[in-house]
Amino acid sequence: MLRGILLAVVVAAIGLACGRDDSSWDVGEIEFAALPGSGEPNLFATADGRVILTWLEPAQPEGHALRLAVRSGERWSEPQ
Repeated sequence: MLRGILLAVVVAAIGLACGRDDSSWDVGEIEFAALPGSGEPNLFATADGRVILTWLEPAQPEGHALRLAVRSGERWSEPQ
């Protein structure tokens, strides 16, 4: 479920960042893996064209860890 939500958020943000209207979007799937139980995705577009994705992942023994990945061009960075 989270993967589908992340995909929808990424596609919407990239389209908004590019200034394209709804009728010109070319939607494609972007693979991004997050651990089961992850949630609370947030997506930001920077002025230089990068896209930053943050989310919470389950952490041991309890709680969650904030994770971050940056998309520059066609690739995501390794989550940090």
